[in-house]
Amino acid sequence: GCAAWSALSTLWATRPAGAELGAWVGASAVMLAAGTLELESARRAARTAAILVGVGSSAACLGAAAFGARGMALHGLQGNPNWLGLVLGCTVPLQLESTRGAWRRASWPKAALGGIGLGLTLVALGLGRSRVAWVGLAASAAFGAASVLRERLGAPARRKARVLAAALGLAAALGIGWWLIIPASGPGADADARLDGELATARDGREAASSGAAISWAGRRYIWRIGARVALDALPFGTGLGDVHGHWLAEQGRELAPLPPPQAAARFVNATTVHQDWIEAAASGGLGALALLALTFGLGLWTLGRSWPAGAASVLCVAVCALGDSPLEQPAVVALLALVWAGAPRARLGRAFMAAWAGVLAAVIVLLPRALGSSVGARLLARADTAEPAERLGLLQAAVRTDPRSAEAELRLGLAQLELGAPAQARGHLERARELAASVGAEVALGNAELGLGRPGEAIECYQRALRLDAGSFRAHANLAEAMRQAGLLDEAESELRAARSLQPGHPKLAEIGERLRRSRIEQATER
Repeated sequence: GCAAWSALSTLWATRPAGAELGAWVGASAVMLAAGTLELESARRAARTAAILVGVGSSAACLGAAAFGARGMALHGLQGNPNWLGLVLGCTVPLQLESTRGAWRRASWPKAALGGIGLGLTLVALGLGRSRVAWVGLAASAAFGAASVLRERLGAPARRKARVLAAALGLAAALGIGWWLIIPASGPGADADARLDGELATARDGREAASSGAAISWAGRRYIWRIGARVALDALPFGTGLGDVHGHWLAEQGRELAPLPPPQAAARFVNATTVHQDWIEAAASGGLGALALLALTFGLGLWTLGRSWPAGAASVLCVAVCALGDSPLEQPAVVALLALVWAGAPRARLGRAFMAAWAGVLAAVIVLLPRALGSSVGARLLARADTAEPAERLGLLQAAVRTDPRSAEAELRLGLAQLELGAPAQARGHLERARELAASVGAEVALGNAELGLGRPGEAIECYQRALRLDAGSFRAHANLAEAMRQAGLLDEAESELRAARSLQPGHPKLAEIGERLRRSRIEQATER
């Protein structure tokens, strides 16, 4: 249902992104295939997958650490350490159950290997420093303790405990919702303002005055607050799949527009996701997507909690992590969840199951060429990073042909052609990149192409669009000053030049623009 609603939402998206459906459609196929197995076989498949993914990723992380890797290099084949933590967090309950089962059966070799694998996973979780994953794992541990306690309580006490838990959960959800959408004023805004300087200092690579955790928390809250506004503005159907990023940038641009350029630059974040799956679902698919996602997790916890506590703990870990990050955008997490959901008690398979299976297979067939093209295109872009200049342009062109819906490939090809002095060829690719994804860089580059073609009026429009997204963009202010100078708008050009100087006072480009502006004023005065 979630995958189908997401697919439907592409119909009203300005920039639909069908590639984002890949993980959910693939996971649906995995779940339906595993659903044909016997119940215990499906659960064994989930435990085996959790061990393979968890131990394999942990071994890769620890191996990299042993060879001196630190920070972002400790990604365990998952892309970055935060994503590694999200993946490992949902594998721990299943690994623990497998190890306990081997111990109870007195299968000592399997128990020993399971304990070693679980230990590696916990060490890798610590190295990844994913605070969200730690919180999710703590929630899973609390759920496990509650499951043990529930077995020892009588029926009346269990009912009271369920009512209390539901009331606490509802109160927490309402409190978090109110806190996320409050306006940027009052004590919360004062706290954010105190962190402005620290955020700017951290981005400049210097030592921050506050702890990294405080800066990370302030940044996440900022992203969530704007994401919540996007979700509220797009009710009831949402922006459509793939369009959240553009609406998020536009909402942030409206919030930062009244600020001075240096302060706007310090606060600007190019958030490709909302870093909160619940808000992301509401913003992308509206009330329908949010309700389906809540129903998916709720039914999973309800059915698994009674018969398979380890599976319920894994689902709960992901649901909690989704409050602070985007685990549902990680294919490994969604695939593991699909196997866990397949281990839930189910009715006899009937016509509805076969219809769902046919629909998912059809979606896989439709999306597979797009997924393959995206994968090959990403590899071509990676090769272009290290290629010689003569070969680089050919690789970028091949990436665009292979994955024609890649905004990154179009942007990088346009930038490469601009560097080679071909603004006419670059213009088409940069316009395509802007159509595919909202991007400050694409707007600025397109303005540069328009300037290269001698069209300052069109360039001004591009730079102004960039500034509506990022009021603190140095390149947009500086290039807008030059475009306005060429268009004869000298006073406006002077104002933009001052804004650029407030951002980077000693930049050599500004001295050149200032000198050209001075000569233009002399020429204008002479003509008069």
